[in-house]
Amino acid sequence: MEAKPHTQAKIEIIRQYLVRWFQILGRSGLGSRLVYIDGFAGPGKYKDGLQGSPIAALEAAKAAILQAGAALKAKEFCFLFVEKEPEFAEHLRSLITEQQWPPEIKWEVQQGTFDEQVGSVLEDLKTQRQSLAPTFAFIDPFGATGLPFRIVAEILSYPSCEVLLNLDSDGIGRLVTAQALEKTSPIWTKSLGIKVGSQS
Repeated sequence: MEAKPHTQAKIEIIRQYLVRWFQILGRSGLGSRLVYIDGFAGPGKYKDGLQGSPIAALEAAKAAILQAGAALKAKEFCFLFVEKEPEFAEHLRSLITEQQWPPEIKWEVQQGTFDEQVGSVLEDLKTQRQSLAPTFAFIDPFGATGLPFRIVAEILSYPSCEVLLNLDSDGIGRLVTAQALEKTSPIWTKSLGIKVGSQS
């Protein structure tokens, strides 16, 4: 899939915002760890060569570390990339492995759903009675499927945590239309005298 203009703009916004986010939060004294979560990570690169949000986020952290010098050397930058499709997760893992990252950057690609993987992390924190480190979560699902808002709310319940939620309005529109047609089709088939499964 090639990146559309709005996708290119979205990724550039993430890149530029995160450089500043890492620098500001890194100097804030809010602990030794900063976390980035990509809930629908994708394969890491589009067909036209544009980097996906995971690589953009890693490069933002790298730029922040290099620009800040010693100021961020004591910080740990933790990245969790969640991807449902096994082949996408493996491709993303290989792309990240190919590049050199500062030792402050720690990353993990987990194959599974946003609900499963991020929900498990949050559940573990509650069990251990620990707080979520300052976190920036990017959530970019296709449509509104697979997006439990209870997890979004839980992330935002912790201090110094942000969520950037990008919803595909076209995808949601198609979903709503399909559901509406599914509900009304029995009414139309009955009124038109069409038997389900019949051919005309």
